[in-house]
Amino acid sequence: MWRRHGSDRNEFGAFQHCFFGFSPVLWQSCRMAEDASRDEVELVIVTMTFDAADMGSLVAILSKYVVLTRMETGCRNVDMIVSDTRPNRIKIIEKWDGPAAQEAHFNGGTMVEMARSCTGVLAAPPDIDLWQSMSAHDLT
Repeated sequence: MWRRHGSDRNEFGAFQHCFFGFSPVLWQSCRMAEDASRDEVELVIVTMTFDAADMGSLVAILSKYVVLTRMETGCRNVDMIVSDTRPNRIKIIEKWDGPAAQEAHFNGGTMVEMARSCTGVLAAPPDIDLWQSMSAHDLT
């Protein structure tokens, strides 16, 4: 379900190559949550943690990615933060209107371009995680 179709398959292969640590199981859980609550507003949160081999290049790549991602349909917010305790570590925090918007983004050109640009710039594959929002009302 998170595969690119048609002529973009080669581009998606570049995405998989750069982010091979990302599990498709996340997509399955995302899809199950979407099916369970079609009438509810569901905020999808994604974090991506990058360890840079070339910090200057990674900052440039991710800065462009953040600007372009903020313009995509369903994007509520994207932040880029830098670690004070771990040199050369950057985290991207994304908030999406729902699983469909987030999945479309991960399969889209902005993500593929960023993944391709990261070739040779990262010390290791990024750590990508999918989060559920939680409010104080949920903490009974």
